[in-house]
Amino acid sequence: MIFLALLQPTARAIGWRSGLITALAGAFIAAVPVLFSVELQPDDLATILRMVAATGALSIGFLLHDGASTISSVVPTSRLTRNLARVFWIGVAAIPWWIVILLLVGFGAGADQREALPLTGLTAEALAILGVALAAAAGAQRLGAEEHVGLIVAMAVIVLTFGAVLLPGDMAVVLPPSDPRFADARIWWLLMALFSVLAFLALSREWASSKTVARRRA
Repeated sequence: MIFLALLQPTARAIGWRSGLITALAGAFIAAVPVLFSVELQPDDLATILRMVAATGALSIGFLLHDGASTISSVVPTSRLTRNLARVFWIGVAAIPWWIVILLLVGFGAGADQREALPLTGLTAEALAILGVALAAAAGAQRLGAEEHVGLIVAMAVIVLTFGAVLLPGDMAVVLPPSDPRFADARIWWLLMALFSVLAFLALSREWASSKTVARRRA
């Protein structure tokens, strides 16, 4: 299967350095309460997790960047397949990283604060931010802006985070865990994550049909 054959070379081709930098930055943010012996309330811990999720999403543009695309007019596999191979490795790295982040935040909180922290809802928000970053990266590729994927992803993440924070009270989706509307907002974030993934899949497909691509290769 082409996808499985791509996994090993893709792992070597991904620019892991930028991902490592953002991962360490996120871990440092999450560890602030532990490092400085500060006991924060659940609302404050939720803010930290949101900051960490946005920091991690910034690396998507660099991890999804395919340097060979600018020098290869025709490649033997579709962009969608290549992107999915990269997303596979991003997921392999991101899942344990997020678990570590949750543990770090938990270590910096008291027992009562940990119980009041809605990790499922905050993880849904993180998935939505990650999905938007993936969709933005695929959109940049579709527009031929491969060299500027990182910048476009950063702009998308900034617009999403600041836009969500600035929504008026009745439309607010970035809510403190103490707000009774938090559970309803989680549904909004899950829908955004779903639509972002669908957008990523659609934008990752080439304009040309498979028959056209086959004729060009011939």
